[in-house]
Order: sequence, then structure tokens, then C-alpha cells
Amino acid sequence: MLVTLSRVEKEIPHEPGQRMTFRLLKGEEVDEAKRVATQRNLEASIPFMRLSEGIDLSKVPPPPPAEENPEDVRRKEHDADILIKYGVVDWSYQAECDETTKRDLDARTRDWARDIILDMNVRLEGEVGNSGASSPEGASHPSSRKRTISASGA
Repeated sequence: MLVTLSRVEKEIPHEPGQRMTFRLLKGEEVDEAKRVATQRNLEASIPFMRLSEGIDLSKVPPPPPAEENPEDVRRKEHDADILIKYGVVDWSYQAECDETTKRDLDARTRDWARDIILDMNVRLEGEVGNSGASSPEGASHPSSRKRTISASGA
């Protein structure tokens, strides 16, 4: 599918009367969002690695396994600013919808927009069927859809 043909307009739920228009992302744009998030996560782990130098890590008990919500994992794996840079194509705000003003979104609106874009473009592991991009206008809010994960967790 050509991403240039797909547009979805959503009302911003916590800002009555305001809306954003989203588009599907190109594969390379999703890949860029993953690369940037991976780089950021690696850079965040460097101070810990430096602190652990000279420590016998075999004597340090491992942390308990964290059961992460698949939605949270998906969010960590994709940089929100990159997703919004490419995925938001218009809005009802008076300010121009450009790369600079997109970075000025408050955290709540940024996170809402990120989740819409992820629902349109990135399936959760184990999710089956069509992506949210093919949902008809007026369908349920993407973040309200129930996620299905196989019994194996894959």
C-alpha cells in the first residue's frame, strides 16, 4: 500500500474541538524510529556499565524478571518524536504543523499521538488480522482495542 494514500483524522480526546490528521509511515520511517530508540536506550545504559566495571557481576543476584506490558515494550522500541515527525500531517492548532512545532507538543498530547501512530503502523507481537490503518472512520479508538497475545507469549 502506498502510505501517501492513507489519512486518518482523530479528535484529541483531552482537548475538545482539537484534531490531528495522521498518515501511515513508510517502512524506513518506522525503522528510523526503532534505530533512534535503540541508540537512546544504549546510551542510557552506559552509566550503569561504567559503574559495574571492577565489580564481579557473577556475585550480584539478577533482578527479578520484569513482566512488561506489550504496549510499553512497543513504546520503548520506537522514538515518539520520530513517529510524530512523519506520522502527524495536519492539526487544528493555529500554529503551523511542522517539525519544530511538533516538538512543542505537551507530553500528554505527544504520547496520545505516538500511540495512534503505533496502532496504525506497528503490530504487537502475536497480533493477528488487519492493522488499525484499515479501520473505517469512526471505528473505536485504537488504544481501546483489545490486544491478543498467543499463549506462548509470542
